[in-house]
Amino acid sequence: MRENIVDFLSFWLKNSFLLEEDEVYFNNYYKSFKTNFSEYIKFYYERQSFELKELIAEKSHQKVLDIGCGCGVESVWMALNSAEVTAIDIDPENLLSVCEKIKEITEKQFMTKLKLDIKKINMLDMPVESKYDIVWMEQAFHHLEPRTQVIEKLEQLVKPGGVVLFSETNAYNLLIQLKLLKHRGFKTVVEYGKQTWGNERIITANNLKKLCMHAGWKVEGCSFYRTMPNRKWADKFLKYDKNLPQFLKPVFTHYNLTARKP
Repeated sequence: MRENIVDFLSFWLKNSFLLEEDEVYFNNYYKSFKTNFSEYIKFYYERQSFELKELIAEKSHQKVLDIGCGCGVESVWMALNSAEVTAIDIDPENLLSVCEKIKEITEKQFMTKLKLDIKKINMLDMPVESKYDIVWMEQAFHHLEPRTQVIEKLEQLVKPGGVVLFSETNAYNLLIQLKLLKHRGFKTVVEYGKQTWGNERIITANNLKKLCMHAGWKVEGCSFYRTMPNRKWADKFLKYDKNLPQFLKPVFTHYNLTARKP
């Protein structure tokens, strides 16, 4: 469970160690996975985390910034695997409280002290004195605005030679775009509390590459994956789904992009 990120999440999905209020927040955050965490979804959760696992395994005590950490399962997992993690979110639903509890329970379970700092803060307000080897952004970039300032801030936060790993919804997918259009219309930038917020303003991999290259970063990889919704019947199509060629970009629902600062 310690090494395998899928097993680590499964452990929390199957067990109720949190207090009642925190359990409600956790279950709401992982509502889809609580309903179904079958082989198809496990495979693509593993795929989504592949580049992150590879980077974490390169060496111990790397400094990691997890932007939009939510309940913090991945932040805790990274810290459990010898990373020094700063996990941040603007915390709309007391998610950081859940993250703190998961950290505490994991420390007791494994009899260790995790190097995990959990903060309620907008990434644009992060001190530039902090420098990170890895920045992990799972379904976070399309919520951050203004984008040009976000990229500039990432430039300040990443060490030379450091990596930003984006895990994003695929804006090439027409069905996703239509679904989002029905849900939020054309208003893709909104005020959320006192924050400017991307309202599911998903971005194509090509446009994200351009932003990274404009900042002078080297795009080391971009891969597309997954085509099915979270339904049990999707398991039947996994063997076909995972072998689809990359040039079929519009059929995929997700992609990961890795950019390295010179």
